[in-house]
Amino acid sequence: MAIANLGHEHERFKIGLQVEREFMPRLCCHADAAIKKAAFVVENLTVNTGAMRRNLDATGGLLLSEAVMMKLAETLDRQKAHDIVHTACARVLGGGGSFRDALLDAPEAYIGLAAAFVDRVLAGEA
Repeated sequence: MAIANLGHEHERFKIGLQVEREFMPRLCCHADAAIKKAAFVVENLTVNTGAMRRNLDATGGLLLSEAVMMKLAETLDRQKAHDIVHTACARVLGGGGSFRDALLDAPEAYIGLAAAFVDRVLAGEA
């Protein structure tokens, strides 16, 4: 209802005013309830740093995959960065150690278009 009313905001359309009278009080009540619940959660929050570390380590570093890909994309082509990170993630998910180790192994395993270039040179198309 609120979004439908946006088109009439500048006209002060009569039906729009009626809609506002309907949803604004409800919106305020829902916001108040959300704030009270959030305050309750934060007030009673106990931070267990050991459990947080275990949860972070449980992914083998995969939690950082997007950040790594975005950083690689600054230097490499974005698709190439995605492919490298995707391959590393697949290796970790397959039980192949940590994300860091998989990334460090990527340069040795990555040959890019080298095979295609060798084929072109051998075919005399260089």
